[in-house]
Amino acid sequence: MKIDDEILPLSKELLEALEQCPQSPKYHAEGNVLNHTKLVLRMFQENQDLFYLSEEDKTILYWASMLHDIGKPLVTEWKENRWSAQGHEMAGVHIARNFLLSRPEISHEVRRKILDIVRWHFVPFRFMKQNRPDSDFMKMYFMSDLRLIGVFSVFDFFGRVCIDKEDSVKRIHTFVDEKLPFLESVFGSWQEINHLFHNWNPKQKNVFYSAVDTGRFDFVEKLLKKEFKEESDFVSNVTLTVGLPGSGKTQFVNTHYNKVTRIDLKDFDLDTTQEYHTHFYIQRRLVEFKYHLKVMVKHYPELIIDGNNTNLEIRKGITEILKGLGCEVEALVLEPFQNYRVLYGLNPISDSEKEYRNFMYPHPFEFHTMRFGVLTPKAGIG
Repeated sequence: MKIDDEILPLSKELLEALEQCPQSPKYHAEGNVLNHTKLVLRMFQENQDLFYLSEEDKTILYWASMLHDIGKPLVTEWKENRWSAQGHEMAGVHIARNFLLSRPEISHEVRRKILDIVRWHFVPFRFMKQNRPDSDFMKMYFMSDLRLIGVFSVFDFFGRVCIDKEDSVKRIHTFVDEKLPFLESVFGSWQEINHLFHNWNPKQKNVFYSAVDTGRFDFVEKLLKKEFKEESDFVSNVTLTVGLPGSGKTQFVNTHYNKVTRIDLKDFDLDTTQEYHTHFYIQRRLVEFKYHLKVMVKHYPELIIDGNNTNLEIRKGITEILKGLGCEVEALVLEPFQNYRVLYGLNPISDSEKEYRNFMYPHPFEFHTMRFGVLTPKAGIG
């Protein structure tokens, strides 16, 4: 992929937003965000062959180089006598996602890895600078392919002009050359972990995710080296839709699951978050929902649960109930899509826009299996 110094495949609105977004000269003497983006792309182009990268890896890093700071125009402000872009990583995910969804040649698997880099690209530098404990690195290791994030951080920091470059690059190299090999020696590579998870049965997956979610990494290490006996005595297949209002969940369910027994979270007041949805109230509703599910899974071999379950407490509560009942749980994730031309211009933003901007994918190991899709004129369920 040849990088053109002048032309990037972004919309006019996005390019103008990047070009007009200032940065602190102390950390970005190269100037605006667009200048930095071009430098990072150049570093990727010139140095990609120094790493053991597949063609898919290179595709991921190319788009990540272009999109990693796409959120800076949303959050950049003059603060304490300097330009600050705090929170730009998370702010950029929804803009990058919209751009990538407009390119149907990019698969979900590749799209998610690109967005993971957008979301977490500052982790190597920040964690090393803050001298975080190994447990924090281990937690991140099971969130995404940390190897790719580490490689990208090299391009990112060589693509800037800053006063602390020597110290910054030293931290990045320590992360890539020491921390990542240590994590891989303990747990195996990201690809190996995913291969094991894919071949485990639901009960094994439950134990693994519980250990990862609670930070019991000594136990995780043992599980990854343990040989499990084959078991598949789950009682029901349950699909849980995950997505924002208007993302096409109910439409898809009505079209493709019309013969499957459906449970609507709205009937149990679990499909949205209201002011009265305190922790106590949610837990009480989940207890009532559990009794209903006990009856349903005994009578139906396949169920689908539909509703707005972006509230993490509600979603995790439902999945834990289903796993406890011996169900195989699949997530049907409908990725939200908006016209990215308007994403920089909403001020103040609506509640639905806030939900949209904060939408995050489920943890890679939260469900037994996951399917992803988006309902747009150009893309379908995959």
